[in-house]
Amino acid sequence: MNSIDRTDRSTSGISTRRALVKGATWAVPVLATAVAAPAVAASPVTCPSIDAPDQWTLSQNEYAVTGQTSIGPATVQGSTRDVITVQTENNTANNSGLDAEVRWTTQLDVVAGTTYTFDFFARGTYGSNNPAVSQASYSTLSVDGMTQATYTTRSEVYPGTQIPMDGSWAEQSISYTATATGTVPLEFLFVMPSREGTETSQDDHYYELPRITCS
Repeated sequence: MNSIDRTDRSTSGISTRRALVKGATWAVPVLATAVAAPAVAASPVTCPSIDAPDQWTLSQNEYAVTGQTSIGPATVQGSTRDVITVQTENNTANNSGLDAEVRWTTQLDVVAGTTYTFDFFARGTYGSNNPAVSQASYSTLSVDGMTQATYTTRSEVYPGTQIPMDGSWAEQSISYTATATGTVPLEFLFVMPSREGTETSQDDHYYELPRITCS
């Protein structure tokens, strides 16, 4: 290979490289900056209140003596609270096998996925203040038609959570998680079975209107 050939190749290579450099467009790198969208705050759930007497309605069957249940103020743990009082007698003959029923019901606005915790104090007394002449009774607490708890004046007779029968109060608590948004009933059902033998009365119930917390 002669010197002219080497020179031509060398010159040609340089020219090509220079042409590339001259013809190249140098793009300034653009940094993509991700701007975080502001978080959308979840709307806080408004926790309902059901502690006003006028929010509750009463119903009872034909075996319950009328006028023996009410909601009104009472002293609970040193404070004045509104309390459901049920001193209802069964009006059927002894050993009839028929139950007197008293229902106190309210409506509850719920949001799907929210858990509602109901707290209240409860106690009972023996009818005529004498267990020997009084028939045991019990109650249930239901939300949206589903029984959440059973309370009883004598757990040896009717299974359930024993409420105090000595004049003291005991706090009760149940939780319910809503599966849909809407309005559901919350109900206390009090059941007074017929008296037996020579019994003359029924045990009584006293329940504070529930306080609600939401989570």
